[in-house]
Amino acid sequence: MSFTKHTEIYISSVISKPINETWEKIKGFNDMDWAQVPSVPVDSAQPREANIIGKDRQLTVGGKHIVERLTAYDNVNHSYTYAIITAEDGIFPGKFQHYTATLTLKAVTDGDHTFAQWTASFNGEADTADAVAQFIGSNVFLPSLTKLN
Repeated sequence: MSFTKHTEIYISSVISKPINETWEKIKGFNDMDWAQVPSVPVDSAQPREANIIGKDRQLTVGGKHIVERLTAYDNVNHSYTYAIITAEDGIFPGKFQHYTATLTLKAVTDGDHTFAQWTASFNGEADTADAVAQFIGSNVFLPSLTKLN
């Protein structure tokens, strides 16, 4: 299997709520109740609101599981980064490796809104990388940001 195609995903949205209110909803890495995909901490002793670098969360998509690890967290600048550690076959329309994603919020001072930016990059198979990017952007990132309004 050859993961030769470097692919990037970029989704952004303006949320019609102040940044502190928006961050309060999304800041818990293990608590994605705000998003399109439910999550639970992999370590059941870990509180849902814990934002500890190196800790894992498990997402469920169509009955299959993805494990993601928190790799950076910045409460002051309203941002966190994570990596996919494992994903069951059949969730995505192709295989990939070295997936990292960052969710960042910025204040929009005109109207007291929030600019949300969710980016990801990975190396995928040449014939399926674009489909994987489209799937993640359209089925996870965009609907999750839309739910914040």
